Order: sequence, then structure tokens, then C-alpha cells
Amino acid sequence: MKQSFKRLLVIGLLSLTLSFPLQAQAIMMNNSVRITVVEQDTVYEWEYDNPNKYEYEEGETVIRGEKAKEEVEKILSALKLKEDSERDELLSRLKQHGFSKVTRMDIRLMNEKGELFTWIWEQNEEGT
Repeated sequence: MKQSFKRLLVIGLLSLTLSFPLQAQAIMMNNSVRITVVEQDTVYEWEYDNPNKYEYEEGETVIRGEKAKEEVEKILSALKLKEDSERDELLSRLKQHGFSKVTRMDIRLMNEKGELFTWIWEQNEEGT
């Protein structure tokens, strides 16, 4: 009994140490996330497919694996993306995250039920 408890404790502690921010963790329960940002002729893309496919693109450079996972987690944490997020609040968070000259934002989230949530903004929509 003591040995089982110790194993559970070690597993629990490892999980806490290796976990990333809760907001990103909640999104990762979904089937897929696609985030595309265009800023000054550079296209940035973050992609996640459940359970562990990560991809990050900056212009022509494509990154996969652990570094891509870090980038995806970073942007999801910054955006605080949820199914009921508002487009303008996502755009504001994106700008606060360093994309101050964004000209296009396209975010797509598919949840575990297969429901697709989409937030799209283009600079010429509002004349800004």
C-alpha cells in the first residue's frame, strides 16, 4: 500500500512539474488548433493536433517537435483561447504578445465534439 502511494505521489509531482499553464493545457484537450497571423508580409502559423503533433512556421521556416510545442503553448497561453473568446480580445492579446502590426488573424479551434470555432480579422475590415 505504501509503495502504491509513493508511486502515485511521484507521478503527481512529475505531472505538476512538467505541466504548462492551465489555459494552454485546457486547449490541448481539443482535437486541433490553427492560428495564423500575418504581420509585415511575414506569415506565422501555429498548429496543434491531438494528441501530440505540433508545428510552428515563421515565413518559410517550419519547426516541428519540442521547439514547436513550446511555441504553440506560448501563443495559446498568451491568447487565453476559449470557445467563447471574443475576436477583438484575441486580437488585443495578440498585439500585447508582440504582434503590434498584425494585418490578419485567423484562429480555428476544433473541440473534442468536432465543433469548429473560428475567429478571423483583417486590417481592411475596419479601416485600421
